[in-house]
Amino acid sequence: MIHKRLEKPAYIFTGSLFMPRQEACLVWTLVSGERGTTGVREAVVAAELFNAGKLTKQNFERSWAQDPYDASYRGVARSVLRFISDDEIYDERFPEHPLSKIRRILATLPASVQVASGGRWLKAPVKSEYR
Repeated sequence: MIHKRLEKPAYIFTGSLFMPRQEACLVWTLVSGERGTTGVREAVVAAELFNAGKLTKQNFERSWAQDPYDASYRGVARSVLRFISDDEIYDERFPEHPLSKIRRILATLPASVQVASGGRWLKAPVKSEYR
């Protein structure tokens, strides 16, 4: 699960991974936020889609920010809905973006953690490259 919240002028992303096990339920939570210049990922992707004719002034309002499960959902502010630029297909191009980092780290967790019977940690390496 990834949650996006706006703390103007930046977005903060919180990623959680839940792994139910017989001996314990494991939960990881990661938080990463934008710093410095914000909105680069959104601006680059929007410009490319406009230039390619895949996004227009007419369809921008309706298609840029949507709930990924229900396009008609309007229960929260549009500013925190999933933007087109939030799609993971853009993660490789923006590896230092907080959303890209959250997804990359969450993807490594299941393979990097082992739990012994009784819930004791056997192996849980910390990757210092993720800050």
